[in-house]
Amino acid sequence: MQWVGSSCGTDNCSLTATFKNDGSLAGSATATFTITGLQSGKVVFPALARCSAAIPETPPGGVVSTGCTAYSTNIRNFSAYPQATFGATITTS
Repeated sequence: MQWVGSSCGTDNCSLTATFKNDGSLAGSATATFTITGLQSGKVVFPALARCSAAIPETPPGGVVSTGCTAYSTNIRNFSAYPQATFGATITTS
């Protein structure tokens, strides 16, 4: 996963990820990005915000990037915690 720019603003986080089609057929999917909140490297908030983006049809062996921006007041509230950092998980369907 690649973070874009400063990544997280006052109430949002922008994310992009690169995906490779390791299958034998062309296909498309949806990527869901979940912003997590960490303190001292430990996940304390598993889902501060979410966003989804379409992964366009990609041929076998092909590579494509997609991304989105997750908005939530939870991001702003969590950033006030001491030693707060943001992480992300990505799922596809």
